[in-house]
Amino acid sequence: MISYDRMMRIKFNTSELVSILTQEEFDYHRAGKWMDDHVIFTLQAVFLYLVSIFSIQHMMRSRDPFKLQMPVAVWNFSIALLSGVCATIMAPEFVNSVFCKGFDASLCSTREEVYSGMNGWAVFILLFSRLPEFIDTLFIVLKKQPLLFIHYYHHAFTLWFAWSTYTMFAPSFRHAIFINACIHTVMYSYYFFTTLKIRPPPFVAKCITIAQIVQFIYIFYALIHHTILTVILNVPCQTNTTGLVLSWYMDLSYLYLFIDFYTNKYKGSKKASQTSKKID
Repeated sequence: MISYDRMMRIKFNTSELVSILTQEEFDYHRAGKWMDDHVIFTLQAVFLYLVSIFSIQHMMRSRDPFKLQMPVAVWNFSIALLSGVCATIMAPEFVNSVFCKGFDASLCSTREEVYSGMNGWAVFILLFSRLPEFIDTLFIVLKKQPLLFIHYYHHAFTLWFAWSTYTMFAPSFRHAIFINACIHTVMYSYYFFTTLKIRPPPFVAKCITIAQIVQFIYIFYALIHHTILTVILNVPCQTNTTGLVLSWYMDLSYLYLFIDFYTNKYKGSKKASQTSKKID
């Protein structure tokens, strides 16, 4: 049971984080201990995030929206670049595990390949970046853009899930992490250009939303396959029941919300089309 005093004390070990990220050989066990020590911090961060965005939104009611063109452009470019670099690092390992060692192995028996070395460094960076991605929402409320439930729910739950399940070191997580990094690269690049008033054809935004939905459908398939292997066939697997259950909840909730968003935006809902904002 977490004590009240512990919840009131914010603990964030910056020096250890820097040491983990800059050491010559990435140590995922050390990184896992850091993540495990900061699970409570994610709850504190989510609480402060939600209180802050709604407080700022309330305060902005009587103010003109901030322009913020260049800060938003720099931010979108930075996330696109980070995601692209990490996806590039992870691509060889992902292809080798899925297409050479086999889909079953990519889910159950290739933990070391995912979490060690440069691949592990990229995974850790991507999961850690869920915290600074809260800045997305800050820009939305400061610019007085509509704040959708799917946006802040997705940001809040993903941070907690990413940090609290990292120490499970589940090989199956490679699928969601790699695919999401690829989608983030394209999506934030799109936002970078639109922020600078360079607008790609309208179908690009639609394709990005479709890609997000396809991502969750693919993970849904992977979860079915994973569940059959571990629960029905009793195949030895480097995972645990808690991680599997949380993955099911996250994927199904995101799949429902993104399909609902797509339906409202592209299937005739005028209101939704007017309030469409980035949500991943």
